[in-house]
Amino acid sequence: MLDGEIHLELSGETDTGISYGGRLQLLPAAKPRDNGSFVQAGWAWGEFRLGDYGGAAKEMMISAPTIGIGQIDGDLDRFGGPSALIAPYGLNNDDSTKLTYLSPVLFGLRAGLSFTPELSGGGVELVPMPHVDGIDRHRDVTEFAISAARDVGDATVTAAGVYVVGDATAASHLHGLNGGGLGAKLVWDALTIGGGFVYDGAGTLPPDHRPGHVLLDRIVSEFNFGASYQLGRWKLGASWAHDYRKAEASNDIWAAGVDYRIVDGLTVAADLMRFTKPRGAGLAVGDALFLETALHF
Repeated sequence: MLDGEIHLELSGETDTGISYGGRLQLLPAAKPRDNGSFVQAGWAWGEFRLGDYGGAAKEMMISAPTIGIGQIDGDLDRFGGPSALIAPYGLNNDDSTKLTYLSPVLFGLRAGLSFTPELSGGGVELVPMPHVDGIDRHRDVTEFAISAARDVGDATVTAAGVYVVGDATAASHLHGLNGGGLGAKLVWDALTIGGGFVYDGAGTLPPDHRPGHVLLDRIVSEFNFGASYQLGRWKLGASWAHDYRKAEASNDIWAAGVDYRIVDGLTVAADLMRFTKPRGAGLAVGDALFLETALHF
C-alpha cells in the first residue's frame, strides 16, 4: 500500500502574549486517527480549540506507549483485524467538530473540557452511503479530563482520568454515552512504561466495520499496557490489549515494534503482532507482520 498525507500548521504569538494557530488537513492522513483541522487561541489561562482533531479524551487519555507503526493502535485494523480501543468510544479516532478547552498546568494538574453538538459519520458513528444529514446517533457529547504529573527522583509519573457523557436519539435504539478511562505512565530517561483502562458499557455504538473501527461496537471495557525505549536512532516498543465484549469471548492483541531513523525525515519500521478475534462461540488466532518505510518532509 502507498499512503500519504499533507497538512499545514501555522502558529504565532502577539505582543500581549496571546498565542494563536491552526492546522489544515489538505489530504486525509494515512492513519485516520491523525486526521483533523482546527483553529486555536490561548493565553496564560489556557487554550481554546475549535475543529475536528479530537478533544479532551484524545489529548489527555493515557494508554500503552507506542512507536513507529503503532503496535496495538497500529495498522492491523486496516486489514480486518482488531484494534485497541485506547480512548472511550474510540474518540481518539473521531472527526466530529467540537469545542475544546485545555487548561495550563497548575501545581502539576491540568484539566480539559470538550463539547460536541453531534458525533459525525466520519467518527464512531455508522453512516450509510450516500450520507444523509441528521442521522447522527449521539448528541450533546461532553468530555471531561484531568491529569496530574509529579517528578519522582529522575522519573516523571503522570496519571489521567477522562469521562464522556452524551445523549442518544430516541430512534437510534442505543444507550446514551456514559463511559470513561484511567491511565498512568512513568518516563525515566529513554524508557516509558504505561497503560490504561477504558469502560464503554454495552449497547452504546452501532456496528461499524470500516478500517479503524473494527468491532468497536461490541467492546464493553479494555485494559492495555506497554513499554517503549529509545536508543539513538532506534525506538523499540511492545504493548498488549485485552478487552471484554458483550456476548462474545474476550479479545487479546500482543504486539512488538521497532522504528529506525536512517536520516532525518526517513524511517523504516516493523510491527509483529499476534491477535485473537471472536469467531462463533470461540476465538480465531492470527499473526501479522507489517513493514513500513516513511518519508517526512
